[in-house]
Amino acid sequence: MLLATGMVLLMSLLSMVLLSLQYVSMGEPYDPSPREALRCSDEIQKQFPHLIEVRASELIQAGSDERSAIWAALNSSASDLNHHGEIRGIDVALLDSTVDNEGGAWRIQSSLGVADDTIRLEVPLSIIIDL
Repeated sequence: MLLATGMVLLMSLLSMVLLSLQYVSMGEPYDPSPREALRCSDEIQKQFPHLIEVRASELIQAGSDERSAIWAALNSSASDLNHHGEIRGIDVALLDSTVDNEGGAWRIQSSLGVADDTIRLEVPLSIIIDL
């Protein structure tokens, strides 16, 4: 009887240790590295023009007018970038976006805000797309 009680106690302690180890490692993917904000802003700057152009083109093919398609592409991209940043443990936002038509081409200007615990960046983004 004493042996059975000891075994039950030992198994419960072992399960508590395993459970606590799982909880401790849960935050691991969300802990940003020191240069994560710089890496993320660089990746976004490289991909942003193509991302907006492709999303706006798809919306235009679906029947939207150009201005509303560009704004919808900007808004959905801002939401995706915010989620992308949350996964990496940093804050990512598109700030002060403007859209102007210049002779058939669209000029999109915005600011990319990237921040973590140690760094806060604001990078100007300016692209011209011809839909």
